[in-house]
Amino acid sequence: MAEYWDKDYYSIEYYGGEKYIVFHGFYYDTGEDNGNGTSRLVEYYGFDCPLIKFLEWDDDQYSFEAEGCKQYITDMTSTEAIKDMNTYYDGKPPIEMDWSEINMETPCGNYVNAKEAII
Repeated sequence: MAEYWDKDYYSIEYYGGEKYIVFHGFYYDTGEDNGNGTSRLVEYYGFDCPLIKFLEWDDDQYSFEAEGCKQYITDMTSTEAIKDMNTYYDGKPPIEMDWSEINMETPCGNYVNAKEAII
């Protein structure tokens, strides 16, 4: 199974005829047991923007936007996290695509920024 530690999960979707990028979250390992394991899933709530706007962002803008949205944290074991990474999208694995590869022609779908983490 693939491991996507510190890699951002996102989707490309259409809303009202406009293409959006929707940020879902990321997994990381704390290195300490929080009572339910050493791994965490951080999920964003309401973190999306028009794709055309995202294509103008730099790393600082992403970090600023991520810090300003509601986040939920789930503790789990590393084994649970790895399984979840590979079934995050309704039991299906993500498509690996680095953010640098995204453009307005990128098909709608469920992705992971597998080559490099922004956070």
